[in-house]
Amino acid sequence: MSLDLSKIKDSKKLSEKKRNNIIEDMINKNCKFGLGFVNNRDIDLINIKNATLLAMKNSIENIGIKIDAALVDGKDKMLDVGFYQETVIHGDDKCKVIGLSSIIAKFIRDFIIKKYDRFYPYYKLVNNVGYGTEEHIKSIRRFGKSLFHRKSFNINLIDT
Repeated sequence: MSLDLSKIKDSKKLSEKKRNNIIEDMINKNCKFGLGFVNNRDIDLINIKNATLLAMKNSIENIGIKIDAALVDGKDKMLDVGFYQETVIHGDDKCKVIGLSSIIAKFIRDFIIKKYDRFYPYYKLVNNVGYGTEEHIKSIRRFGKSLFHRKSFNINLIDT
C-alpha cells in the first residue's frame, strides 16, 4: 500500500488532526524519512534560513540511503551536498514531496514545543506552539525569554 498523496499540501494549510493522520499513515506504511535538527543557539549563530537548510541537509543524511537528487523549498540550496538540488519557491504547496517534508517538520516541531510546555507552562506553548501569537508575546513580556527562545527572536518592546 502506498501513501495517499492527495491529502498532502503545505503543512500550514492542514489542521493538526490531518497532519497527525498523515504521519500515522506514513508510519503504518513504513515510509522512510530522516529527521534533521537545529536548536535556538544554531539559529542565533547562523540565522534561521541557514539553520533551516542545515536541518534539511541533516534530515537527508539521516534517511540512511544515498540519494541522487533533492527538491528544496524556497530559492536557496543546501551547502556542501553531493547530489543535485532543484529549488522550488512555495514548494510545500506545489510539490507533494516538499509538502510531506513540511508536514513531518511541523509535526516534530510541534511535538517538541509541546514538551517544552511541561517545563514552561506560563508560555502556554500547548496553545500557540511557540509562534508569535499575541498570547505568546504577552507571556514573553511578562516572564522574559526562556532557555529555548532564540535571542534573535526580536519583538518590538520586548528586547531591551
